[in-house]
Amino acid sequence: MLIDTDVLIWVQRGNKRAAEAIDSDAAPCISVQTFMELLQGAKVKSQHNAVKTFISEVGIEVLPLTLPESDNLSDQIETYTPSPNCPRNATGSFTDDFTTSHRFVKSVECARMRSTHCGP
Repeated sequence: MLIDTDVLIWVQRGNKRAAEAIDSDAAPCISVQTFMELLQGAKVKSQHNAVKTFISEVGIEVLPLTLPESDNLSDQIETYTPSPNCPRNATGSFTDDFTTSHRFVKSVECARMRSTHCGP
């Protein structure tokens, strides 16, 4: 699964559901842009080390992102970003259909990036 920056921030803030989602994934990964966002958010150099240690200990793979992949992701974001009238469930989250579609797209994109950059 390709993990978004927000999910990693939720983990750092103690969100158990986010941590469980990452732990349950056999091959968690982030884009190099997500990695840079985490480093940029660090206030001091020791936090850079904490980010790097976390990524390493959890076994999260940092994937490169090239221009064709970036274009593909942009298209997917435009396709799956909800409209202002998108229905929400009782907790204020988008409906399960959106969440399921978004997870699927991220999983497919992560697998495609792996095969492109890391071989089969």
